[in-house]
Amino acid sequence: MRALGARAGAVLVALLGACRWVVQPPFGTDGGTPGGVCEPDGLVRACYGGPARTAGMGPCRQGMQSCTGGRWGPCVGAVLPQPEACDGADNDCNGRADDVPPRPCSGGFAGYAYSASSAAWIDGCAAPGAVVLLPNEDDRTATQGLPFQFRYYTDDYGVLDISTNGIVSFAVTSTQYTNRPLPSTVSPVGVYPVWDDLYTRRGVCFAITGDAPNRTAVVVWDDVFFYPNRSPSTHITFEVQLHEQTNVIDVLYQRLEGEGPRATGASATIGLQGPRGAVFDQLGFNTTGVVAAGRGLRWSPLESARTLPCRAGTQSCTGGSWGACAGASDPAPEACDGMDNDCDGVVDDGLFRSCSTAGMANPDVGACQLGVQQCRAAAWETTCRGEVVPGRELCANARDDDCDLTVDEAAGCCTPMCSGRACGPDGCDGACGRCPAGRSCVDATGVCM
Repeated sequence: MRALGARAGAVLVALLGACRWVVQPPFGTDGGTPGGVCEPDGLVRACYGGPARTAGMGPCRQGMQSCTGGRWGPCVGAVLPQPEACDGADNDCNGRADDVPPRPCSGGFAGYAYSASSAAWIDGCAAPGAVVLLPNEDDRTATQGLPFQFRYYTDDYGVLDISTNGIVSFAVTSTQYTNRPLPSTVSPVGVYPVWDDLYTRRGVCFAITGDAPNRTAVVVWDDVFFYPNRSPSTHITFEVQLHEQTNVIDVLYQRLEGEGPRATGASATIGLQGPRGAVFDQLGFNTTGVVAAGRGLRWSPLESARTLPCRAGTQSCTGGSWGACAGASDPAPEACDGMDNDCDGVVDDGLFRSCSTAGMANPDVGACQLGVQQCRAAAWETTCRGEVVPGRELCANARDDDCDLTVDEAAGCCTPMCSGRACGPDGCDGACGRCPAGRSCVDATGVCM
C-alpha cells in the first residue's frame, strides 16, 4: 500500500506540473466581454455589459455566454440601459420611470422667418433623373411625389402639385391664373414664387438632388413668359428648393426679362400661404421691384428662428406622456396693428386686403375689379389702388362695362364717338385717348396741343 501511495503521488505531481490553471473571471469583473480566454469548452456564465448596479432594474437583464474554442462567445439575451424616454418605462434602469428633464415646446402653429437666401442655383433641368413637366402649356398642373416628408407649417406632405402659373401647392390642385393678395380663398396651401398668368416654353423641371437625409426637391420654371402677350423678348426663369430635414424653403430668380416692371413682380403675388387660410407670409402683391434676377428669398421654420414676441414654452413628462405646453407665446397671423404677430422679425409685413369704394354688387365681374390696400404704420391705406368700378355700358365691344352680368345690352348702351379725335371725351363717360407727355388736350376738337 505504501508503494502504491508513493506511485500515485508521483503521478499527481507530474499532472500538476503539466497543468495550466485558468481563472474564470466572475460576472461583474469583465462584464462578459466576448473573446476572453476560457476553458473548458461548454462552460456557461452570466454576462452583462451595463453598469452592475442596473442589472435587474426595470427592463435590464443579464444575458448568458458560452465558452467555445477557448474563448467566451457573445453575451446573448442581455438587456442594457437605454436613454430615458417619456413612455412610462424605466429605460435607463435607474429605478425611476420617466425621469426626463422638461423639453422646449411650441403650443401653436409654426411660422417662418424670412431672409435673403444664400443658396446656390441648382440646375434642376440638367440634374440626374430630372423630369420635364408641362411644356408649352397654360393654366395646367402636374403632380410629383417626394421621396421624403416635407413639413410645411404644422403638416407633413409627400406630394407636390406644380402649376404653370408659378405655384407649388401641397395636396390641392390650382389652375388659378388671376393672382390675389394673400390670404386668398381661391389659392391653395403652398409656395408662391411668382403667381402670375404664365405660359411655359420648355416646361417646368422637377428633380431631387443630394443624398438622404439632406436631399433637396427642386422645381424650375424654365424660360416662361407672360400670357397673353407671349413676347419672344420675355424670359422668366426661377426655382423653388425644398430642403429635407431642415424644411427650409429657398426661392431663387435667375432671369427676369421683358414687359418692363412686370418681370420684377408688378403683376404677381409672392409669398407663402399656410393651412389655416389666415396663416401666410406675403412678400409682395403687384409690387414692382420686389424680386430681381440673381437674388433669392429664404423662409426658415420658426422653431429655429424665433423672434419676439414669440418664445418657447416647456413640457414635463407625466404618466408616460408629455403634458401641456406651458409658457409658450406662438406666432399668430400678422395683423395691421404695429406688432410683429407672426414673429418673423418684421412688423406689419406683407399685409394687403381687397377694397372697393363703389360698393360693387358684382366685384371681379366683367370689367370691374376690386382694388388693394396695404397696411402701413399700423393702419390701412385710405386709397383703394387698382380698383375698376362699373362704367357706362358700351355698345358692341363684347365687354360687361357696367358689371351687371350682361354684355352689350341694347337698352341704354352707348357708342363712343372718337372718329378723328385723339383725346377728350368720348360721349360715353370715357375718353378717346391720352396726349403724350408735355402736351394737353383741347376737348372741343380732340386734338393734342
